[in-house]
Amino acid sequence: MILGVLFLVPQTGNFTKSKFNYISIPILGIGLIIGMSVIDFVFWSIKVPELKSQVTNHLISTPEIWSPFMKFSEKNFTFELLTSGLNYFKKSKLGVLLILIGTLIVYLPWGWDNIPGYLLITVGFYINFINSREN
Repeated sequence: MILGVLFLVPQTGNFTKSKFNYISIPILGIGLIIGMSVIDFVFWSIKVPELKSQVTNHLISTPEIWSPFMKFSEKNFTFELLTSGLNYFKKSKLGVLLILIGTLIVYLPWGWDNIPGYLLITVGFYINFINSREN
């Protein structure tokens, strides 16, 4: 996820300038995803199960860390991508439809659905960028 988000940072300049992007430019979501990835890296680096449990309990009991980075970051980021994708509706209905379907998949309550959801969102933006350059 962190690689995908880092590759997305320069692409935010490709988003059209419109009212949807003034409401939600995905930079906040990108920052939250990077923070979530840092927390994941900390978990991966801890090899002692007792210590991992203590760190987990501490982070969960600290809402200033847990809420923005672990509860809301992914959903916020995905919603910001959706609203940015809506800018292309007139030029590329297929791309926007793929972004919408991908967003709905990411919002499903299971964990495995993020990969196909983000793949659809990526393909949708690719189609949008191609169609906006042709017009």
